[in-house]
Parts: sequence; structure tokens; C-alpha cells
Amino acid sequence: PFDGVGYERVGLYFLETGIGPRASSVTYDRGHSAISHIRPGAVAWRGIFEKAKWFHTTGITPALSESAAEVTLEALRTAYEMGLKTSYDLNYRGKLWKPERAQEVTKELMPYVKVLIGNEEDFEKSLGIKAPGTTETYDQLDPESYKEVAREVVRRYPNIEMVGTTLRVAKTGLLNDWRTLLYDGREFYLSRIYENLEIEDRVGGGDSFAAGLIYSMLKGKGPQEAVEFAGGYSALAHTFPGDFNWATEEEVEKAVKGATARISR
Repeated sequence: PFDGVGYERVGLYFLETGIGPRASSVTYDRGHSAISHIRPGAVAWRGIFEKAKWFHTTGITPALSESAAEVTLEALRTAYEMGLKTSYDLNYRGKLWKPERAQEVTKELMPYVKVLIGNEEDFEKSLGIKAPGTTETYDQLDPESYKEVAREVVRRYPNIEMVGTTLRVAKTGLLNDWRTLLYDGREFYLSRIYENLEIEDRVGGGDSFAAGLIYSMLKGKGPQEAVEFAGGYSALAHTFPGDFNWATEEEVEKAVKGATARISR
């Protein structure tokens, strides 16, 4: 979608927040954004990655244009070959591309990913791996069903060291149950459940999970501690308006321990 103004600009999206039985809805205005015009060879990845430890990207970038998909592959391959930890959040967006194209592109990227993140819809639409018991609206999923997906991902792509996901039961537009899961190729680790999580804005919850997971692993936390921190951080993301998560590390630790909502003075 494109509003007809500007050909090298920052993309936009508009969010209509859902309430009660009405789900939230996003309208994109990303046509001809600057990132969609990027070309292979335009970025000196080796120089950028020279002192880096981790490279993270998502499925939204390759969905924007054919050249953006090529550059995503270029960046992931370079980072992987240089020994960086690479992570990829599938982030399937049906308003940006269709499952056939998403799978074609995503399967090319997978050999260069070490940590893969996604929910049940992402894995089905981007990789063709469907979780048993998935509902048509993807509004709830048993952890046992997701475990089958994680095992299948690692079986197909043995280079993937960890698979992470968020598990959401959407009771209403403003009340969800939330928890997170991590698989390291051997064991599954689950965060505590955040029952009846009251939502200010659910956009950015998945990004906060990825950020919390990456932060934890860079800090040397073990899988259980990492999934708990990422779970708490992403749960708190629901309590702030907009994409940004303003929670501090101290607040996350309190949430993980089940702190009350009593005012802090």
C-alpha cells in the first residue's frame, strides 16, 4: 500500500486498537519506503560486523521488496560466516506478502540462523510447519503443540540452536493470558504464566520477547532464566502504549517474581 506521496521515505502503519470481541487491525503505508529500495552490495556488512557479537533481523524486511529480501540474505549469510550469533523473528505479515512467497524467501534464510523466533501463525505461513490444535484465528495454543513445531524446525535446520515463541490466549482485545517458551534442541523451558494480563497496547510484545531473549543470552543467562526474563519483559510491553518498551531491568525482575500492582513510593 502507498499513499502516493514520496518515493524514499520512512514507512508508516496505522493501528486501530481492538476492544472486547473486536480485534486490533493494522493498515500499512510502506510502499516506496527507503528500506524497500536497498540493493545488495550497498552496505559494507563485514566492516559493520567486525566487532559485533549478534545480528538480529525479522521477516518484515524481506517482505518489503525483492531487493530487501536479497539484502536480508546477504546480511544473515555474512554475519553467520563471520561467527556472529544470528537471530531471526519470522514476523509473518499477511498484508505485506503471501505464504507462498514468504516460504520461498524464508527457507533460503534458515541455513544462516542460529536463534529462530516466531508464533504459531509465523511457522505455518513462513515455513509451512503447522502446530497441531492451532485455531483458525491463532488465539490460543497449547505448549505441547508448539513443542512439535520446535522439534520439526531443528530437524529440518540443524544449524538452529534455539527456537523461541510467545504463547497467547486472547480472551478479549484487552485481556490475555501470556507466557513464553524456549527450546534448545534438547529441553523445553517455559516462563511463568501471566494470567489475565491487562493490555494497554499489545503491539511490540513479540519484539520485546526477542529483545529480552537476546539481552539475557548476551548476559550469559541460562535457558530457563532467559525465557523467564524475556517473558516478563514482553508481558510488561503490553502495559505501555506504542511499540517501545519502557520497562527497566528491575521492573522485569519484579514481574518475574510475581510482584503486585501496589504503587511504588
